[in-house]
Amino acid sequence: MVSRGTIREAARVLVSEGQFEKGQGSRTYVCCPTAPFEKNLRHYSLRDKREVLGAICKQAASLAARRSTPSQIQEIRGVLAQPHRMDTDFADREAYNTELHRRIVSTS
Repeated sequence: MVSRGTIREAARVLVSEGQFEKGQGSRTYVCCPTAPFEKNLRHYSLRDKREVLGAICKQAASLAARRSTPSQIQEIRGVLAQPHRMDTDFADREAYNTELHRRIVSTS
């Protein structure tokens, strides 16, 4: 499990690198396209990236559970109802995961 301090430090670093933008209060926004973001994270281990991504996803799911409207919940359920198998090619699995996470994050 990743501590809140670790997440705050990661966000602080990303703000200093220009990847995130600090908003009013405790809000932080992603402000750059994916390519520079990935380029700047190359020196971090895969384990570090997975831990931070896991913490972000956990927070997004928690917020989505509290804030989602009934229609947003139906959209997420619609993605979950799509047939998907682990033995499909990587691109198909990646597209499914991306769509599911996009829906969850957009409702958070």
